[in-house]
Amino acid sequence: MSGLVLLYAAGLLLAAPSLPPEGVTVQIVQRHGAPVPGTDGAWEIRLDDITRGQVFTVVAPTGQSALPPFFAASVQPDVDYPFMVEGHRYFLRAEKMVNYLIGDDFAVLRVRPDVAVAAPSAPSAWPASASPSAAATVPVTVSIETLLDDLSHSGATFIREGTRYDARAAVDHLRQKWAHAPEIHDPAEFISKLASRSSMTGNPYRILLPDGTSQDAGPWLLSRLKALQQAGPR
Repeated sequence: MSGLVLLYAAGLLLAAPSLPPEGVTVQIVQRHGAPVPGTDGAWEIRLDDITRGQVFTVVAPTGQSALPPFFAASVQPDVDYPFMVEGHRYFLRAEKMVNYLIGDDFAVLRVRPDVAVAAPSAPSAWPASASPSAAATVPVTVSIETLLDDLSHSGATFIREGTRYDARAAVDHLRQKWAHAPEIHDPAEFISKLASRSSMTGNPYRILLPDGTSQDAGPWLLSRLKALQQAGPR
């Protein structure tokens, strides 16, 4: 089963490494990073907390925080997640995730190359078809992360219990809620159960848009979800 690209970087002044066909593996403790073997230290993988059998993972140019990552999404075991670098496609796969009651959780990840392909003009987590059945084939984690990425780049202000937060802080908050929530089956359920209102008070979240208008977060996120599903590759 293959995942779908969430974020990809093109045009970087970084040569795509020649990894062996079987790829390379690296073991990383949660909340830490490590260089990708075979890249001469040019690439690194960083992990967040390993939670509910998944971990938010970033593959990026080492020490280049100003550059966009090659890949950033929650990763589940035994799923191939493709990403593009300089017109070359690679796959990221979590081959093992270990949760200890006491000690440092860790994951073993593999990065392997695929046949070189031309980079698309922009990433999309949904196929070109906008039909509901096509959208439903996208892994839930990837579709939710794509929605969160859209929020983080929206320029909107997130209002929670009367306090304003920028979009990136809002995304961090929603990821924390998601990490501690029961299983979510689709992005619409994520919006209705986690991203629409406070779980403590029941008060709705609000979105303040760059044009000065505001509305409840739930309907706005649903409209963004629909737009993403209908847009396909951009």
